[in-house]
Amino acid sequence: MAKGGQTTLVEITTLGDFSIKINGNDVTEYFSKTKKLLHLLSLLILNRNKPLYIDDICNTIWDDELELDTNKALQNLVYRLRSVFLENNVQNFVIYKNKTYQINDKTPMQLDVYLFEDAYKAASSATISQEERINHMRQVVELYNGEYIFRLITEDKRSLTAVNRYKRLYVETVNNLSEAYMKLKDYESVFPVCDKAIGIEPLEESLYLSFIAAMNAKGMFAQTIRLIEEYQELLYRETGAFMSDNMNVIYKDVKNRDKGAKQDVNHVLSELMEYSILDKAFFCTFDVFKDIFRYETRQTKRRGYKIILILIEIQSTGKEELPIRIMEKAKKCLLECCMLTLRKGDIFANYSKSIITIMIDAGKEVHADSVIGRLDDKFKARFNSEGVKLKFERQASM
Repeated sequence: MAKGGQTTLVEITTLGDFSIKINGNDVTEYFSKTKKLLHLLSLLILNRNKPLYIDDICNTIWDDELELDTNKALQNLVYRLRSVFLENNVQNFVIYKNKTYQINDKTPMQLDVYLFEDAYKAASSATISQEERINHMRQVVELYNGEYIFRLITEDKRSLTAVNRYKRLYVETVNNLSEAYMKLKDYESVFPVCDKAIGIEPLEESLYLSFIAAMNAKGMFAQTIRLIEEYQELLYRETGAFMSDNMNVIYKDVKNRDKGAKQDVNHVLSELMEYSILDKAFFCTFDVFKDIFRYETRQTKRRGYKIILILIEIQSTGKEELPIRIMEKAKKCLLECCMLTLRKGDIFANYSKSIITIMIDAGKEVHADSVIGRLDDKFKARFNSEGVKLKFERQASM
């Protein structure tokens, strides 16, 4: 009990950020200083209603410290955790029973994910009014400020499940809330909801569609075009992908409504150069890469320059093949390095799971050496896993 007979309340925020308050006192700093203390707390919260065996906790927190007396280390960690709460009038926050630890279920706690779940469930009820439903959905949207933070601390399966679940429920609620506002013709209320959501989940197309629906209803065609182009640029930069057919249809429709149906040469040129991605290196499928390469090589004699093909292969530094997870991580990093390093006019594509092809215009092969050097340096600076190297090959067109 706190002073004055009031019940001590433990408030914990985990969606997008971590904070913990005990009876209004912010004690987050205690945990930010020691990652293992936060790791222990995260495990206890993730398994709040389930006793955790000492060996399981030790294997999770100290899996790479084989020489350490982990049982003793855990005792010290539990003592420190209890001390933080005891200093703020919470006794027996962690209880021990039959070689297990567990959060005391008598401790009054307010956890943002529980409030989130409750609000989502309430909004799904078939017996409430539309006004009540909107209020519950607004609470869901307000509580979610990013991915479940404990995912960064522990790879407990429950944390991985929680990340995906809360993200899915959040996006679903944003779209449902936007739809409810649209039915009420309250378009202005859609904007801040979708704006926040896109800031958190910038690659989620459905959020843009909700935003666009409200913009179109207000006749904001120029703003809609700008939003879609920003989305395409981000999508391409982050994933190398292009917008869905559905989004492309909407984009072209809005452009027609904004500029009219005049189909002169400027209109066609504008459509050909819709995206600002043309101002940087161009990433495409290998089939498109082949067509461009064949076209360019036919022009080399007339234009007086060579096309140089560069192959980059991700390899293991040892004899064994790279694990799939490491290969995928390395491939993603290499694509990002290409995005950041290659120049306007350079073209690159996925050839296989381990190879990227690059086409550059160059009068001398020394230019290829420069490209290779920059890419190799960038990759080594950004990719942390050991046992991975890049193999470069190049060949000038005849």
